[in-house]
Amino acid sequence: MILVGIPTRNRPEYLAALLSSLMFQTEQRFDVLIVDSAQGSEKRVKDSTIACRFIEALLGLGHRVDVVTDFALCGLSEAAAVNHILSVAESKRYDFVYKVDDDHVLEPHCLRTLSLSLTSTNKYNPSLISGMTPWMHSIGPGMSSPSDDARHTHELGPNVTYLECKDTVLKVVINHFDRFEEPEIRSTVLASAANFMMKPDTRILWSDVSGSSFYLDAMWFLRLRNLLSYSLFFHTGVNAWHVAADTGGVRTEKGNHEKNSDIDYFNFALLFNMARGFKEI
Repeated sequence: MILVGIPTRNRPEYLAALLSSLMFQTEQRFDVLIVDSAQGSEKRVKDSTIACRFIEALLGLGHRVDVVTDFALCGLSEAAAVNHILSVAESKRYDFVYKVDDDHVLEPHCLRTLSLSLTSTNKYNPSLISGMTPWMHSIGPGMSSPSDDARHTHELGPNVTYLECKDTVLKVVINHFDRFEEPEIRSTVLASAANFMMKPDTRILWSDVSGSSFYLDAMWFLRLRNLLSYSLFFHTGVNAWHVAADTGGVRTEKGNHEKNSDIDYFNFALLFNMARGFKEI
């Protein structure tokens, strides 16, 4: 049984699109946990007609759907919500937990392919696997859209997404925003925080060090790899389409996809210092 965990804040219309894609998964052995971090006058899931319609449909199809509201939030960070999802998955003994952002839409084979792939990669060391996250429309260079040609996996090196750390410069090389022609399980240094599947494990949680989620996931992935010997993978044949919501979530200005606050720069410095401390990045 899979627990699909969805952190959400102030965009129930996008959440509804994600929930609709869950209805048509070829793997139907799953429950849903929605962690709603809406604050003040922001839109709440339980007040949204369209989100509630799909919740009712999933309930009618035999899935358990829990919505946690008024959830404790540190600024705009989703760390507390993600940690709650991981903790529930472990305490309730789910076989797998799949965390996915509220502004993504899943292909029908997503849950089945990732769970089968995780079973095959988890035989000797603990592992975590993500689907690719192509953008539904291009918002900048390197962020593919459906109109862009799919890439070939031979263009990738030994890792899909990784860090280049030289002297005082840290570069995050991201290849998971694209679609690929060949369905393969490929190793990666950093998986995707937007969607990942793993066996429930709370030995290391996201560290909520600030009011922003920027790079908290990357630091968590590095800790999993270096402290718990996790292997991280992408499945290039699974696309969790990024709708790229222009409102809600961590956005304080409509359409703003930049992460350039003082706290974001602070988190980048933390990631840089951590990366220098680990041998393989």
